[in-house]
Parts: sequence; C-alpha cells; structure tokens
Amino acid sequence: MSARLRRSICIVLMSAVGPELASAQAAAIRGDVPSCSECSIELELVQTLSGRTLFLVNEPYDVAVMRRGWWLLTSLQAPTEIFAFDFEEGRLRRRLGRRGEGPGEFRFIRFIRVGEDDTVRAYDLENQRVTTFSAELALLSTDHLEWGWPQELDEMENGRLVMAEDSHRGPQLGLPLHYLEGGKRVLSFGAEPEEYPGRYSDLMWRSLAPSPDGTLWTSRMTQYLLEQWDSTGRRLRAIERHIRWFEPHSEFGIDFDDPSKEPGPGVRGLRVDEAGRIWVAVHTSDRRWKDALGQVEGMYGRQTTGSTDDNVYMDTMVEVIDPVENTLLASARFDPALRLVAGTSYAWAYRQDERGYPFVDLYRLTLAGGSVPTQRH
Repeated sequence: MSARLRRSICIVLMSAVGPELASAQAAAIRGDVPSCSECSIELELVQTLSGRTLFLVNEPYDVAVMRRGWWLLTSLQAPTEIFAFDFEEGRLRRRLGRRGEGPGEFRFIRFIRVGEDDTVRAYDLENQRVTTFSAELALLSTDHLEWGWPQELDEMENGRLVMAEDSHRGPQLGLPLHYLEGGKRVLSFGAEPEEYPGRYSDLMWRSLAPSPDGTLWTSRMTQYLLEQWDSTGRRLRAIERHIRWFEPHSEFGIDFDDPSKEPGPGVRGLRVDEAGRIWVAVHTSDRRWKDALGQVEGMYGRQTTGSTDDNVYMDTMVEVIDPVENTLLASARFDPALRLVAGTSYAWAYRQDERGYPFVDLYRLTLAGGSVPTQRH
C-alpha cells in the first residue's frame, strides 16, 4: 500500500468520525490483561440444527429466541419464511410465511426480533415493512417502513427502531445511524456527512446494542471504537480498545486485491446485558486461515477467491467491557465464527460437514467467576 493511500485512508477514517465527534476524547482500554482475574467467558453448545435430518436447515440470515423455548430462523435458502424449532430436541414446530406481498407474505426476511411479551416481528427488506405475530404466532399486523437496505437493525426501549445503513444519496449520505418512529426515518446521525468513504463501505458499518438505560451503544466494524448515543443523536461517550490484534484499517475480511494477505478483523456483534456490561464479538483471523482460501461464487455469478469455510478462516474474540470503569472484564477466543443473537446471551455459528450437509450450532455465552450478576437469556 502506498504512503498516499495510507494517508487517504487515515483522512477517511477521521472524516467518518467527523470533527465534532473526533474532538471528544475516547477512553482507552489497552492490552490483553482483564481487570477481573477470576472472570471467564464460557461458551456452551445448547443445540444443533442438522441439515441431515431437517432439509429446511440452511445458513441463517438471522436467528431469534422466544421465551417459550423456541428458536426462530430465517435462512439463505428460504428468506420468505420463519422456521420455529424447539430447544429440547431441535424439532421443527412451526413455519410462518410464504413468498408474496400480502399479509403474512414476504420477499426477504432479513431480521427477526422478539419482544418482552414474546411477540415476533419479521423485518422484510424487499417489501419494506414489518410483520408482527403474537406470542402464539398468530398474524397481528403489517406496517410499512421507510428504509433502504439496512445492514443492522434493533429495537429501542422506547419503541423506536434504530438501523445502521450506508446511505448512498440524499441528506443521509455519510450518516450511518438512523432512528425510525411510526415506520418513518426521524433522525440520521453518527458522523459528519461532508465526507463519504467511497469504496471503503466497511468504514460505515455499525453494530448496534440498545442499552437498558435507553441509550444506544454502537461499534464500528474496522475500528475497535464503542460509542454511546442519546435519543437526539448526540454522542455521550466513547471507549476505544488499543490491542495488537486489532489496528484500525479500511476493509474487513479478505483483501480481494491480495487474497494472500491476512484478513482484517471486524466487530460482528454487540450487546449490552442487564448489568450494563458491553459484550463484543470480533471476527479475527484463524491460524489456519490460508487453508480456507478457495474459489467461491462472487457477484453476478463470477468465480473469485474467497473463504470456503468461515470457521476455518475466522475465529471469534469475545470480550466483556465495563463501560463505567472503562475496563476489560474478560476476553476469550473461540474457534467458531460466532454471531450474537440480538438481546440475548445466545450466539450461533453455521458450518457444513465433509459431505456438504448444513448445520446451525446454537450456543449460550456466560460470564462466570468474580462478582457477576445472574444474566437472563
């Protein structure tokens, strides 16, 4: 990489923060040593959905959990349906939806969210709407949403929606975060809109974690920077991790110009638990990452070099941060490429066996040892 390109990337990184936001000092957490010597992060496999016996199991777009003890899944193979599996046996219990534009019909379910009362909301990107089901999975309502193509979406305590979207035009250009009320966009924020990072779209990606106190925590993908926002889009505080295995960079994962280069790390999940601790899931290169390189199908059906097995290509670093004391409580490295289940202590990973059968492994993450409050699921 030329010095000119490095300098351009640094300018882009700062412009994505914006002069006002960059001027506020971020608290720094340095190094690998946790402040809680007795704390540990435990990963427990609680269920495996097997494509050998369930032909509907496929790589998930999203996974959610109902309090009645059902997993909900929408997948690459069937993005117009939601499949409900029970906790105990992984048996298919219900199917919701079909392709179409009428009530209870979908074109692309990207997000599933479950409320405190076990109501289920399916967010359909192509139909641009949200469909709500009761705790008994009866159809309740279908409502239009004013959005484009969000990368991440979650629900705030006050009923607002928050989404991360890389808007390419209009007044939202360069603003990665958006609040919606009544299905309409009411506020875009999170950066200064004068500069846009162009081809480096990963600089605009945000992970989202609503907090029990009504604020929003976000993380950038290619910079380990956590930011807290209020309901007006004002940044309240920031925490930056300074760690040898995660330097700020421009692109997550494979470098398509040089696939032999070690993949860049990226924050792939964020949540705030009931005690206010921040859980961060970072995908970082597995020591075997070169073994996963191979020919994959890219855009428009073209063959390109990519990862043939994300669990070989990437590990997951899970870290728990205390935002009050600005300390790292615990950190652990896990082999699967984990994705967090929004609003819960669960995570999932997708894999295929040697014959190509798909599996979805479902895990529980807990913080053990020390003086840690009991977590809900």
